[in-house]
Amino acid sequence: MGKPRRYRNCLYQGKKEIKVDVIVYRERSFKEPWFLLVPSGKEDILSTERVVELYRRRMNIEVTFRDFKSHLGVRGLSLRVRKGQRLDRLLGVIVLTYILLLALGISEIGISLRKRIEILRPKARHGTRRTLSVLTVSLFAISDTFLLTRDNLINILTECFNWLEREKVFLLPSF
Repeated sequence: MGKPRRYRNCLYQGKKEIKVDVIVYRERSFKEPWFLLVPSGKEDILSTERVVELYRRRMNIEVTFRDFKSHLGVRGLSLRVRKGQRLDRLLGVIVLTYILLLALGISEIGISLRKRIEILRPKARHGTRRTLSVLTVSLFAISDTFLLTRDNLINILTECFNWLEREKVFLLPSF
């Protein structure tokens, strides 16, 4: 790895001159160096190494996202993937999302949430007193960031896949 170099108190001019620190960093595998601008005088909270590490993470996310978009065929390269294939993939993602939302709505979280927010009809209509659909309950659940934690989401997905396997909707490979 290369060693980053920090140039302090440089003047950056857009609409007005602003003092910034410029961090230049290059590794052997890079085609071009990174020129990273950070606020001047903030080295105590934005050390040179920290800025390079944060930017490296950002680049990793960006590259991963670009690769993911390419894999889905939504990156604008219509030569590789025809419009019909992109629409099939989009429809597949929508259907999978819908299934996962329904699974959330009937999960323990959905049932618990329904008990707290649903106001039942006085008389049954269409055979039920319920006023909220499973989908509506799940949409409430995903809008509550305290309710839908990472652990809860993992539990719901596990529960969903176990149900799909029990019902033989599809068979999961054994690991």
